[in-house]
Amino acid sequence: MRVAIFGAGGIGGWLGIRLQQAGVDVVFIQRGAHGAAMASHGLKLQVLNKEEELETLELSVKVYSDVTAAVAAGEKVDCCVLCVKTFQVAQSASVCAPILTQNGFLVTTQNGISGPGDAAGVIGHARVIASTCLVLSYVKEPGTVCMQTKPNIWCIGEVFDAEGKDVADARSTRVDALHAAVSKAEGISLNVGQGQPVPNMWLALWDKASRMCSTGPISALTRSSLDGMANSPQTMKLLRSVTLEIVNVAAKSGCALTDDPIKFVEGRLNWQGLKSGTTVSTLRDFVVGKQSEVPELCSGVIDAAEKVNTPVPTMEFILAALLPQERRARGEYVYSLDGVPGGVPHVVPKEETAPSKVPSVGPNASKSSDCASSKTAEDPSTPGDAPPEAAAEGQKTCNAPSEAGSQAATQMPPESTTETKA
Repeated sequence: MRVAIFGAGGIGGWLGIRLQQAGVDVVFIQRGAHGAAMASHGLKLQVLNKEEELETLELSVKVYSDVTAAVAAGEKVDCCVLCVKTFQVAQSASVCAPILTQNGFLVTTQNGISGPGDAAGVIGHARVIASTCLVLSYVKEPGTVCMQTKPNIWCIGEVFDAEGKDVADARSTRVDALHAAVSKAEGISLNVGQGQPVPNMWLALWDKASRMCSTGPISALTRSSLDGMANSPQTMKLLRSVTLEIVNVAAKSGCALTDDPIKFVEGRLNWQGLKSGTTVSTLRDFVVGKQSEVPELCSGVIDAAEKVNTPVPTMEFILAALLPQERRARGEYVYSLDGVPGGVPHVVPKEETAPSKVPSVGPNASKSSDCASSKTAEDPSTPGDAPPEAAAEGQKTCNAPSEAGSQAATQMPPESTTETKA
């Protein structure tokens, strides 16, 4: 099996280098300084146990700055793993279509539940399988990905039949083939270490959504670290409410996560030992005025709730409260705040010295700096000290806005920045 990794950040770099180490023929699509470093010096993976380095893996890799260049060089793959943010999926699916063989397929990796449908809407349901990743990883510097030794989980499975209907059985010939390739790789655990493909991929997506579609948006809403949220009973009450809504929608959608939703939610929000300052990428994006995953994370749940006639008032409130700043970050309505230093609703980075400067959006969006000292953990059950993860998981596709941009530009995954994904 030949595999393409579209975006070699914390997720893509980890998966790609481990697959190549196991003998899989891997092609990376990554532009910018990170891609250039990979082309010149190869890709390095540093594996840590907290601060102690356990392993360093360095491999020469085949990397292209965009899909057009890869296809021009004769590259074709059986599987392309989309390691991008939720708001990049549809565009990335379109960009990656030419590199797939006739029976090739895409693998989504995104938080929330909208990713598979977004990809299928572009390339067809029969050419999409889904996955979830649980890992603490980031781009330490161009050409180097750093990760904690645990967790290192990748769950993979079918989600649609050829007609586009949801399927409960995650197994298939192509999933088994991909599983066989991954099972030979060191440092990747399949299906929470059980060694078999997850039996129901939708169940796995909803399970992760119960974490990510609640914690991320509320962290952005409160502008708080996870420990700050945990120290506020009122905030935790709000978090319990929205998590319970997600669990109920999942159950009504045929994916019951538990027989006791309230006990399940209480257990999920038992953040014992949470380190001070632990943040998620949704908060970091919001605080600095960057485009975030909030609309996709929230709307995915709201849309699913409408299909099963289940009210989600807390989720609707959170989305409504966050939309004005999100629309500003996306350039849809760039308002200013009279009487507020800088006139912006977010923290102005130090390099933005002009008080009236508006953060870039669209084709020439600026990149964030490496926040290597940040404490991050996308999954509250596995908090860690890893800095925010980088590359394609982080930024919206720079030089490729959703409604405009040249063909050459849309072939490029985002340049490496700093985000975390789990």
